[in-house]
Amino acid sequence: MRGEAGATPAGDVPRIVVLGDSLTAGLGLAVHEAYPALLQERLDAKGLTYQVVNAGNSGDTSAAGLARLEWTLDGNVRIIVVALGGNDALRGLPVQQLKINLSRIIERAQARG
Repeated sequence: MRGEAGATPAGDVPRIVVLGDSLTAGLGLAVHEAYPALLQERLDAKGLTYQVVNAGNSGDTSAAGLARLEWTLDGNVRIIVVALGGNDALRGLPVQQLKINLSRIIERAQARG
């Protein structure tokens, strides 16, 4: 939990989940250098109480992100950043399937509120 001590119970801290691939995970970087960690630093500096969750997984395609979406949305998730698609392109997967997978991620996240 970040921000003012005791301000929000740990289970109630609003979360920002960054669902992505190696760019999100920070492949080749120290954990604190990945962009979700940098986002956390900026939020903390502004006094905003959010927990940024790095849900990046190297090599993930949109289908893999969709498959692990349910556990990614556990807790008080208020914002989800979806950063998937690069590996779909690198593997030559159909663009239409990428669109379908991203649409499903968005729809399921919206259904969870």
